[in-house]
Amino acid sequence: MRFRLALLSAALAAALAAPGSRAAEFELTTATIADIHAAVDAGALSYERLVELYINRIAAYDKHGPALNQIIAVNPRARLDARALDQELKTKGRRGPMHGIPVIVKDCIDTWDQPDSGGTLALRNSFPPDDAFVVKKLREGGAIILAKSNLSEFASGAPGLNGASTLGGVPRNPYNPDRHNDGSSSGSGGALAAVYAPVALGTETGSSTRGPAYHNNVVGLGPTEGLVSRDGVIPNSTTLDRVGLMARHVADLAVMIDFSIGVDSADPLTARSRTALAAKPFVGALSADRLKGARLGVFRQVFTSDDPVTAEARAIAERALADLRAAGAVLVEPAAIPEDVEELLNTPAIGPAELRDGLDAYFASLGPASPIQSLSDLIKDGGIIYNKFATYTKALSSPPRDTNAAYKRDVAKRATLRASLEKLMNEGGLDGLVYLHNLYPAQYINEPQTYTKVKLSSVSGLPAVCVPAGFTSLNQPVGIEFLGRAFSERDLLSLAHGYERATRHRVLSALTPPLPGEHIVY
Repeated sequence: MRFRLALLSAALAAALAAPGSRAAEFELTTATIADIHAAVDAGALSYERLVELYINRIAAYDKHGPALNQIIAVNPRARLDARALDQELKTKGRRGPMHGIPVIVKDCIDTWDQPDSGGTLALRNSFPPDDAFVVKKLREGGAIILAKSNLSEFASGAPGLNGASTLGGVPRNPYNPDRHNDGSSSGSGGALAAVYAPVALGTETGSSTRGPAYHNNVVGLGPTEGLVSRDGVIPNSTTLDRVGLMARHVADLAVMIDFSIGVDSADPLTARSRTALAAKPFVGALSADRLKGARLGVFRQVFTSDDPVTAEARAIAERALADLRAAGAVLVEPAAIPEDVEELLNTPAIGPAELRDGLDAYFASLGPASPIQSLSDLIKDGGIIYNKFATYTKALSSPPRDTNAAYKRDVAKRATLRASLEKLMNEGGLDGLVYLHNLYPAQYINEPQTYTKVKLSSVSGLPAVCVPAGFTSLNQPVGIEFLGRAFSERDLLSLAHGYERATRHRVLSALTPPLPGEHIVY
């Protein structure tokens, strides 16, 4: 059946390209996953050639030219995997919409065929025994793991060098190379902005998927906790950590999520997602008209500021609200919770209390041959340059969780915030909340971080998607965020998709223009 469908698609593409018909065009820097498959079905592109085009961009812009430092290592198997998937398409047909699609993976997520270094010298040769659950699911769907991306070392940033690592260096923002990408999924966000792949994996403990999406003019999803397994991810917090999904287009993110989820015995939280997994695919659930009549609460409790540096971002947010109204959304104001939001978002005791046990368990999973067997070994090794050893020494001295009053208090804040946000949406009949993800633009490299990112999603465990909303006068990207109820990702992505289609703020950086061979007429 797959073979017959492939033949039908090829015949249709050939008919459309026949003499007298309008020629189709493929442009790598704007292509969606659907565009890629259309070009492949027409015989104008192969998945192996697609991989080569992306590797050419990495060579031109990551290590040369603007030297953006988004990638730690290209997967040496990527071309071979693509060639095998080309052959499979010919003989068996396409597995599904992730077939042959290159993916960038943050270098704290296990891939069996590349080291999972966390950006550190300590683990530079650490090959995990198998793929992380999410990587395994993507490969089963036909995805190609193209490269491991740069990150804040062990996904925990250092002042002034947000997103930097010993192995990958300091990533530079493709829109403003003197500024950073935000962290910790810095390389994944910057790689998408520079068009090294259509989609990428990130992780976040705070807002480390959506932050780099905001600063790189791409789309980032922090999913409901439990939707995507955290198995095979170097941990920071067993409570707050999530695997995030990133893409240049909302529709592509929806394709990716269908092949990233599943109940995983290695991550008990995923048992919560059984009902969500039983629903129809995410791609089929997207609706470009979802904004019409949608009730969105404008959550201004997280984007009020008197700082003049934030004025442009706040003005862009107001334009985004006007665009939502023009697209048919009903904006509800005020939309607020009675508690002190800043206090609920302040949970400093969770990370140190969970870090040692999480890292020790991860190192144990690497087996006895691993050079690092515990957090104490990591500190003794000294293979970390950019990260703060204070983070780790504090974790070693943190009281046990069952007797740690500060830890219990901060965990309780999460439940309070989640209940308050869901009550606000339920009582107001809201389809979601909308707000500015970050009041501040990307800061200069080596400039101390002076702002607090919006962590509504990570602290509450509720899903949120950040979407491009425009640029400041200094060409710095700004994004707005939609937050929804637990496991409401299908509806949330439809809201984001509608906004994306109504505004189309995705723009290629002038530093990473198209290269020869990327434009194909067929």
